[in-house]
Amino acid sequence: MRPARKLIARWTGEGGYREVLVIAVSLLLTTSSHAIQHFVDRMFLTWYSADTLAAAMPAVEIES
Repeated sequence: MRPARKLIARWTGEGGYREVLVIAVSLLLTTSSHAIQHFVDRMFLTWYSADTLAAAMPAVEIES
């Protein structure tokens, strides 16, 4: 089998590179959205008061 055909078979086959890439991208987007949400939440808490940020920080660490 030629190398190009092997690569195509690995890409399109069951459990191939395409399926792994789909799962990896979805996990990457989910993790990124959580990180952005935590950043924005902390930014808003800082604007409100430093005490609210200090109170919320331990809660976020337990949640994750």
